[in-house]
Amino acid sequence: MAYLGHEHIYAFDDFITEDDASELIRFHDEEFEWDGSMSWVAPLEQYNHGPVVLTGAYAEEVKRRQSEWSPTSTHPLSAVYGEKIMKIASETYGRTLVHRLTPYYKKFLVGSDHSPHADNEALDKGVVDFMPRYSPSEFNTPVLIEVAANLYLNDDFEGGELFFPMRELSIKPKARQLILFPGGHEYIHGVKQITSGDRCVLFSPLTSPQRLLLHMHAYNTHHQLEEVLNERR
Repeated sequence: MAYLGHEHIYAFDDFITEDDASELIRFHDEEFEWDGSMSWVAPLEQYNHGPVVLTGAYAEEVKRRQSEWSPTSTHPLSAVYGEKIMKIASETYGRTLVHRLTPYYKKFLVGSDHSPHADNEALDKGVVDFMPRYSPSEFNTPVLIEVAANLYLNDDFEGGELFFPMRELSIKPKARQLILFPGGHEYIHGVKQITSGDRCVLFSPLTSPQRLLLHMHAYNTHHQLEEVLNERR
């Protein structure tokens, strides 16, 4: 583990084997078929024996989305490294963290970038919004991201640095390196423009079981109220 000079930002070199990194890039370039449901639910095994027990409308929506997955929606290695990411993040931050979503592949092409943002909070003129755009009617919400995990599969590109403007920190990711950092407003971050090559990342947003369960109960309550209102109409 490498401490990157700023509190709670960590890097782990050689987190994935060279062969596995190459296989994930090959799969997404040659076989992957995008399914709108596949990235927007956490792995089923997390719910089978993890700290989160699903109930109500939220559980039904998880089952519905997973039933729509095709064989080429995801690669088995995503689940393998997702488990490793969840374990090492929990150990690093000293609390249980689980997936908000199944780890998914992101490719930044030449000319692309990502403007500075915080994952689960917003900062406007010095005022922190701890629940930006939150709605209990939404199955997924950025508010749940407590820790971001970026597993970089390659480094044969120029530009594409991960940067934290409030901390004057810029990181050029190395191939097969995992970088962890919190999702709060203190960790506003972005991606500098890619000037050559493709930047390939396996991204995993992590949350605490408590936060995921709170959202699940809010989601279920919203749907129960909707059912009652529909019956009265």
